[in-house]
Amino acid sequence: MQPQLVQPGFAGASVRARVGKPRWSAVALRALIVIGVWVAGFAALSYNARSLIDRMQGLYGTENPATSFRWTGSRVHIPLDPHSGPTLVSLTLGTVLWPGRTNQPVQLSTEAGPLLATTLTAQPRRYQFLLPPDAHELQLVAPVARPSGGEWRWLGVQVFQVSTTPSGLPLRTIGLTLLLALASLPVLMLLWWLVRHGYGPLLGPTMLGLALRMLWLTAAPPGLHRDEAVSLVDAWNLVQTGHDHMGHLLPLAAFEAYGDWTSPLLTYLQVPLVALAGPSPLVARLVTAIVGALAVPVVYVLARSLRLPVAAAGCAGLVCALSPWQIYLSRVAIPPALVPTCWGLCVLTAVLFVRDGRRRDGLALALAAGLALYAYPTMKLAVPLLLVIAIVLALLRHGWRASAAWRLPALLLALLWLPFALSTLLNPASGARFQEIGLTADSPAAWLAKWWHEYQVYLLPDFYYISGDARKVIRGVAGHGAALSVEAPLLMLGLAALALLIVARWRQIEPVPDAADAVPTPARLSALPTPVWWLILAALLIAPLPASLTEHNPNTFRAATITPLYALLVGIGAAVLWQCAARLPARWPQIARVAGTGLLVAVLAWQSAAWYTDLVQRHAALASGPFFFADGELETMQRTVELAPGYDEIWIDTATLGRPYIYLLAAQPMPPAVAQAQILVDRLPLPPNEVSQIGRYHFADLRRLPANLPARDLVLDRFAQSGYIIQQWQHDGRRLLLVRSISSLPPDNTVSDQEDVGGP
Repeated sequence: MQPQLVQPGFAGASVRARVGKPRWSAVALRALIVIGVWVAGFAALSYNARSLIDRMQGLYGTENPATSFRWTGSRVHIPLDPHSGPTLVSLTLGTVLWPGRTNQPVQLSTEAGPLLATTLTAQPRRYQFLLPPDAHELQLVAPVARPSGGEWRWLGVQVFQVSTTPSGLPLRTIGLTLLLALASLPVLMLLWWLVRHGYGPLLGPTMLGLALRMLWLTAAPPGLHRDEAVSLVDAWNLVQTGHDHMGHLLPLAAFEAYGDWTSPLLTYLQVPLVALAGPSPLVARLVTAIVGALAVPVVYVLARSLRLPVAAAGCAGLVCALSPWQIYLSRVAIPPALVPTCWGLCVLTAVLFVRDGRRRDGLALALAAGLALYAYPTMKLAVPLLLVIAIVLALLRHGWRASAAWRLPALLLALLWLPFALSTLLNPASGARFQEIGLTADSPAAWLAKWWHEYQVYLLPDFYYISGDARKVIRGVAGHGAALSVEAPLLMLGLAALALLIVARWRQIEPVPDAADAVPTPARLSALPTPVWWLILAALLIAPLPASLTEHNPNTFRAATITPLYALLVGIGAAVLWQCAARLPARWPQIARVAGTGLLVAVLAWQSAAWYTDLVQRHAALASGPFFFADGELETMQRTVELAPGYDEIWIDTATLGRPYIYLLAAQPMPPAVAQAQILVDRLPLPPNEVSQIGRYHFADLRRLPANLPARDLVLDRFAQSGYIIQQWQHDGRRLLLVRSISSLPPDNTVSDQEDVGGP
């Protein structure tokens, strides 16, 4: 008699009934979820804790608690909340007329066109407008000037009071949130399907990691760092011309940047989104946020490949998702952001290769290692070392006969690494950056001592749990370590377990089936062959090595290879506790595991929330500035391009702006092919190179020119701590447009406003 295959938990008739007719409870649940998403979205979009005046862009901060006004720059953007009826706007404006300054003309407008042109006197005046339902923003434009007496600010007019009173229904908000709610339904159904099929421990940390990397993506850190702009501009140039911004045809191994040669993988990953949406900061960071979030499932799968229990693998994934180090990396669109995911993939594929030794494992390792080499310069050392060790350990485990199946992977790897080899041999400048930052000493003994000093900082808890990379505001949040301190005990347990697995040489046993995950035993970690654990140890020792060969450690960017292995070690420590709980009597194992998991998650959430709050609030203000994350510099270049047709030449200051030419190229002043033909570069023996001209745009030190020239426009950063002034100057019969940076911290070696020693 043939056995009948019955779906578990169902009778035949009930199966047909349940497949044919969806249960009303499931339909009602989905409807409630959609309604809940709509209500939550509506509340989130409708509520803002900040007052309207704090949400306006283009205002300086309050001078002191006694003042009842705030100074404007040249442009102020007043956000409106469109409703089905008109919006009443009330605005009280005034000014101060210091010597040489007359009554101030002010223009108010919306997207539909000009609204009012008036002149302000010293007496504040109140204005009221009834704006149409489709108005989204009210813009105020006023001339700016700088008063005498050492004032760094360029001041427009004073805003004493502003309020908006909409009427009717918020149809736009209702429509957006309803669309979001309907779009969430298939996503929620997919997530529910994944959870039902056992992917919950992987899905939860991955979605959390993605959310933490994408929320306030362009606001924390603020603006766009010049290193982010390089990859973005190169991606745009590739889309338009097939060349990078320096004119090189399809660079496969490296892109020329500021005198050094940057790794190309990030630029090529940005190409598809840049082709669709253009070169915007959001596009640049969206790529690294997504790639960075992929490190979470990579670490989870790596932990499972080492036969850690599901809970321990989920812990490793959660640590990866909440890691301050990895979150910060993923929010900055520079090549190091790719390292945690790329290095994690290399270690994962190497583990499978050493463990099983199949051709497909070799192909996966060749693909991961072949692409990871182009992620960041530190990978040029780390990846080949890991690959050599993996091959040696695989030969020890599987013997020489198994190597016959590895010929095709070897060919694939050779093809992938060929551009790198050619670039290294044919381009002497490719190593210029390392010549600048590499360790140097008077003798081999002194060099070794110096190297050990740079290496051992990554073995001490201070970097992970106390100070982090505190020297550079662009590389982390000051006052926080690179990791969360609650992870320290689990990390130590993981290191101890790894040492025992290797030193004790536990006997080999058959792998435990996945079904045994419910009741894991201490033998599970020893079920893997010893060479696999030797590989993990080798990866740990290699991870800080590339960074230690350079000056000024710790460095969170150069040592990013540590991050996935750190999360793995914490997961191994969690596996030890999880397995130890199995030795408790009666029902205590389940109670201990639930209580321990809840406590760990709660403390992780608390510490992560504290760090994330500092990232979004305090650090964002510290990192804003012309030489950090240049908030407003791209907008300044866009306004400069708009004003440029009315002037003979445009001069941009290199003394107060960091690499302004790359922001100009991001603003698209001309077609990329024209910019590539007109860019003038002074290539120096060591980085950085100097770009002196792109067509009518010139770059030079403008500190010797008069400072109080008439202003055409002013762009403030979102914290009003610095900004960019666009001025005009008539010199030698030419109309010149000048672009400079201003800051609350006066620059060194400033020249008197009265000194005029000639033009640029």
